[in-house]
Amino acid sequence: MLQSCEFRTSGSMQHTEQLPPFGKWRNRLWPFHRHEMKKLFPLILMKFLVSVIYCVLFCLKDTIAITSKGSGAEAIPVLKSIVVFPAALIAAFCYSRLSSLVKKTTLFYTTTASFLLFLFVYAFFIYPNPEPFTPHQSADWLTSVLGENQSHWVSVYRNWMHSLFFAVAELWGSVMILVVFWGFANEITTVSEAKRSYNIYIAAGNLAPLITGKAVNWISKKLSIFAFSFTVQCLITFVLVAGITIIGLYGYVQKKVLSSLPEKPQEALPPAKKEI
Repeated sequence: MLQSCEFRTSGSMQHTEQLPPFGKWRNRLWPFHRHEMKKLFPLILMKFLVSVIYCVLFCLKDTIAITSKGSGAEAIPVLKSIVVFPAALIAAFCYSRLSSLVKKTTLFYTTTASFLLFLFVYAFFIYPNPEPFTPHQSADWLTSVLGENQSHWVSVYRNWMHSLFFAVAELWGSVMILVVFWGFANEITTVSEAKRSYNIYIAAGNLAPLITGKAVNWISKKLSIFAFSFTVQCLITFVLVAGITIIGLYGYVQKKVLSSLPEKPQEALPPAKKEI
């Protein structure tokens, strides 16, 4: 037993790569080795883009929800309670089921593509032509029964397609950022790399609102001479391009980065108890 333990421990030490230590300032500012760049930069860009998309959708969802017919700012708490919360439960159940049925790469592509497909259909087919999808007659009847002071509840039903867009925008943050991106990062990052790189990913995500807010404001002003639907389509087009870029970066990491990395060293097994 002792000989077996010594063999396993020495074998794991042979696979441990001794890397040169960083200097004082290098350790504080950029504690990364050259060979780590090909994995670090794609993940930084993925985190930035997935956060930029969330910021764009965040700006759009509130604007659309407030300006819809019969709606207002008071409809947002209703949307979050009776639309977003059930949608989050359904999304969590579906993601959990899919994760046990398909590979992780297929799950990533399916989840991301589903979001992008809905955004494309909404921006280019549903939002410019809402009347065929709006149940005005039944919504007006509900308003007459409940009263005008409850019209913000009815507006969630009247503008159900905008309510669905609101829920999808919220789910992008909880699913794509918290589950999909961080799940992928945890999967391919060692503990040593995580201690040095996760702050960089968080910083990339925090940079997104600073840039996106001013960019969306500038684009909205420039396109104010056109119908608002055109502004929505332009912003969603940017979201689609960013989403396709995220898919491309994921594929690059899978095919070019992970396939060329050596296998993670196995931790040394604890010493076996001495048999008496």
